[in-house]
Formats: sequence, structure tokens, C-alpha cells
Amino acid sequence: SSPRGSPEAERRAIMHRLPHLLLLDLAGADVTLAFKGARTLAGAPHDVIEATLPDKSAVTLVVGRNPALLHRLEYRAYYPGLGDVVVSWNWPRWKPDAALGFVPLGHTVEVAGATFQQVEYTRYSAGSPDAAALLNIPPELLHPAASSGEAPPQPGGPATGEVAPGVHVEGVRGFMVMFVEFKDFVLVFDAPASVIGLESVPASDQSTSEAVSEAFRQLVARTCPGKPVRYVVISHHHGDHVGGIRAFAGSGVTVLASPGDVNAVRRALTAPHRLAPDHWPPSPLPSIKAVAQAFTVTDGSRKLEVINVG
Repeated sequence: SSPRGSPEAERRAIMHRLPHLLLLDLAGADVTLAFKGARTLAGAPHDVIEATLPDKSAVTLVVGRNPALLHRLEYRAYYPGLGDVVVSWNWPRWKPDAALGFVPLGHTVEVAGATFQQVEYTRYSAGSPDAAALLNIPPELLHPAASSGEAPPQPGGPATGEVAPGVHVEGVRGFMVMFVEFKDFVLVFDAPASVIGLESVPASDQSTSEAVSEAFRQLVARTCPGKPVRYVVISHHHGDHVGGIRAFAGSGVTVLASPGDVNAVRRALTAPHRLAPDHWPPSPLPSIKAVAQAFTVTDGSRKLEVINVG
């Protein structure tokens, strides 16, 4: 019954990847189960059960009959760039097992109906000595070699700060961000969002995925006080580059993207956003301009060219 975000709850959420441990956990007294009727899956009738977890999140189980095997799990999640979606874990094929009764032959994870991950299992067992051995600390870590006393080398990486007049590069919540200061406005490069943890069931970090763009917006405001963001350049359609675009949405803003990425930008701005509500409703929408070849941004004294490299 640990609250989500605690180490124990996160371990349990990762444990839910395994159907046997998932069902064992959902059978606990702190989970509420409700029968939701029947559904046909792969041409066969299945029972649908909704489980409400201690943190009030819910997952839907689709269980086959004769034998009663878990074939699908669904939950609603916020995904950067896509908005509110349905995530599903599917275990379509099972085989008899002497120790566990039945074991799955693999799984598929789908996000909004698209395949995100597909895995086949070559071995599935309980009480495996090999698995237990993975928990042993290697001897070289138990008895590390004596330190030489030398200072460790400085970490490498790109330059940060004002790397050229008016050109700023900074690290924000694990991302490198860049913005360019003009006389009366600012241009930012990409609107990042952190990836949600689909290795957990339900996915972790949904409510904080866009915090990086909010921190980016605040960084720009501190560095260039009184200068609004007027341009956002999107490098490509992946959610970690466009998922935080709502933080910069508003009247007078122009988003520059390749023609093939315009729909992804529009979707990131307008997709349902109720599962991870923010404070930046996309109204009015910014202007979205497709850059087929090149586009010049200038204030009369400084010129920046956005080039579509294909």
C-alpha cells in the first residue's frame, strides 16, 4: 500500500510486467476489483475486470476462459506528444508449465494502438539459481582496488552558458537546451519532455514528463527578462523533442517544423491532456509554419537561418 513514487511502489509497478506476479499483487486486500462484463478477443470470449490500485490508478484485465489466462492489460496514460492514450500489455500465447501451470511465450506493448515493444521469452521459470545469482555482488565490487589518489578526469560534454553572443546552451533536468536571444524576442530550439516509464505498469512519471519544458521556459524568462518567446524550432517529431510544446503555446508564437512534422506539432498542442493537466492550455494556438527548405528569423541586426536538411 506504499504511495506511488516510493521505492516499494515502484518495484511493485515494475514487477507487474510478469503476469503471475501482477495477478498475485492484484489479489491483495488493498486492491479493489470490479467485473465489467465480457469482451471478444482474438475471436474468443474473455472476462473484463477493472482493478483500482492503492494510488487510485486503474488497470483493466482481459482474461480468457478455459483456461483462465491473462491475455491483455490496459490502462490510460499521458504520453508526451500524443496526449491521453491507452497503453496495453498483451500476452497472446501461453504454454503449459510443470511448475507454474502456464507461462507466456512473450509480450507486446502497444501505445495508442501502435506496437511499442515486442518480446519473445526463451525461458520462464520460478526459483531459478541463475536469477538468484544475479543478486550476488561481484567480488571486485566487494573488495575494490586501492585508489591511486589521482583526481578523476573532468566530465566531457558540450559547452554551456552563453556559448556565443546571445546563444545560450544549458542543462535542464537531464536535457541540453538551446535558445537564441534577439533584440526584442527569443527563439528556442525544441520543446523537450521526458519519456514516461513504460517499463512500469501503470507507467511512471506521467505527471512530471513536461516539467523539463516548464523549467526551460523559466530559464529563458530569467536569462532574457522581458523578452517573449516568439519562435520555437522543432527538430523532429519524437515526444522528447516536441512533447513540451504547450509550455510555449500562445498568441504571437510561431512554431517552425519540417512539413512532415507539422501534424505531430499540432497533435502535441491539441491532444487530450486530462491525465496530466498543465497550466498552458493551447488557446490561442501558435502559428505553425512548415519549413520545406529554409526560413530566416531576424530582428534587423541578427539573422538566424532554420534549414531543413531532409
